[in-house]
Amino acid sequence: YLGLTVLLLSFSLFPLAGNSSVSARPERLEWSIVDTPSQEGNVVLSPSEVNAFVIGSDEIFYAIEIPNKKVYKSTDGGITWENDLTEALNVIGATLPAWDIVVVPGDSDLVAVVTDNRTAVYVSEDGGEKWNAMAVPDLNGTLISDIAISLEYDDNRDIAIGTRKPD
Repeated sequence: YLGLTVLLLSFSLFPLAGNSSVSARPERLEWSIVDTPSQEGNVVLSPSEVNAFVIGSDEIFYAIEIPNKKVYKSTDGGITWENDLTEALNVIGATLPAWDIVVVPGDSDLVAVVTDNRTAVYVSEDGGEKWNAMAVPDLNGTLISDIAISLEYDDNRDIAIGTRKPD
């Protein structure tokens, strides 16, 4: 098991009980150390490597692990983790690993991942229980390197993808 430490800015929204604090800048920031995904969640593979991490609202966090092709979710601020999202993506036909992940601020149930060797986007509106493939335009050999989802406007949201050439 390789230890992984993620530093999180601690706000009142994220009570991380039992974690020691580390001052980033004593007059401005307070940081907490959280081992994530953790042994307590009983989902860590050895070795474990979190490659992308996003924080939603209401203590909901998401993480992806490329080497072991896992997508994790925590509903308790990172204390415990589950990887049911991995199976739900496999069922819909996504080719893992997921390469990037995004969650909408204020709506932790709306999450999207980049899969299929960085050429496809899958979106979930229920926190990862069910996924839908999004129509991605022909990228002409480029790969998706970043993804973002807009806030809601006129009952719509935009999904933006950034691309890069493979070389």
